[in-house]
Amino acid sequence: MQVIPYTSKYKEQVQKVCISQSTSRFKDEIAQKATLALYCDEYIDHEVAFLLVNDQDIVCGYVLCAPDLKHYEECMQPYAQILKEIDAEKYQRFLDTLDVHGKLYDQYPAHLHIDLLEECTGGGNGSKLMNTLLSYLKENNVKGIMITVDPNNLRACAFYKKMGFSKYVPEGFILVQTL
Repeated sequence: MQVIPYTSKYKEQVQKVCISQSTSRFKDEIAQKATLALYCDEYIDHEVAFLLVNDQDIVCGYVLCAPDLKHYEECMQPYAQILKEIDAEKYQRFLDTLDVHGKLYDQYPAHLHIDLLEECTGGGNGSKLMNTLLSYLKENNVKGIMITVDPNNLRACAFYKKMGFSKYVPEGFILVQTL
């Protein structure tokens, strides 16, 4: 397995991983479109992404990052509109999350999403992706990063703690790291 920068050649593979890792395992096309609008497409079209690929050049995971929340919010507008048209409730939760992230912007302007296929977890691959991203952000003078995480996802929480993230209080579902 190796970590490489994203190129558009991998777009469909990244989208496939995103859909496969969606917590509700969306099967219908409309729900998949909402998932991609929210968790994938803006990032691969406008932000920073690193991929985990196997020896057959197949994407097995990724880390997607918006280094600057303000830029992300501008670029996200058409994708958010798709989400709003498909799922108004999920759109409102997205806006609420942006509001919380906005309050942390000065200290933690970046945020990320990471997904790996189950068969690629546990072997250091997630750490390779995160270390690549964190190095990139440090080299580009990004001063901090945050991630929203389900506090019931103990495996994810343990991973982020291992990667140097800590809980932001009082927002217990936000983990942060100063770079």
